[in-house]
Amino acid sequence: MAFRSQAKDKITSLQPPQSIDAERAVLGAVLKNSEAINRVIEIIQDRRDFYTPKHQLIFKSVVDLYDRAEPVDITTVGDDLQKNGLLDKIGGSVYLVELVEQVASTANVAAYANIVLERGVLRR
Repeated sequence: MAFRSQAKDKITSLQPPQSIDAERAVLGAVLKNSEAINRVIEIIQDRRDFYTPKHQLIFKSVVDLYDRAEPVDITTVGDDLQKNGLLDKIGGSVYLVELVEQVASTANVAAYANIVLERGVLRR
């Protein structure tokens, strides 16, 4: 039994630095509260700070909408992803809804964004 535990610990330690929970929290907060994007953009400027490819796609859509001065919310991001043929790649509208539903509060979005940034820097 000890061998299996050690093997699992070793495999886990080989994974690149990441925090999928923090990534989901950042994206959910941005989709839930359009003002959260202002705090996130100050911290994360590179979509590659997100480890998960589908999170990178969602963040790119968020930034593209923000740069065009368009509203950023679950509907506009879903529509943007659909127009670009990417909605299915991220898990569809259902995944966007899951991101929003997981967020109890957007108050800590800056802290979550800092975690995403830190892990992205460590990977690079």
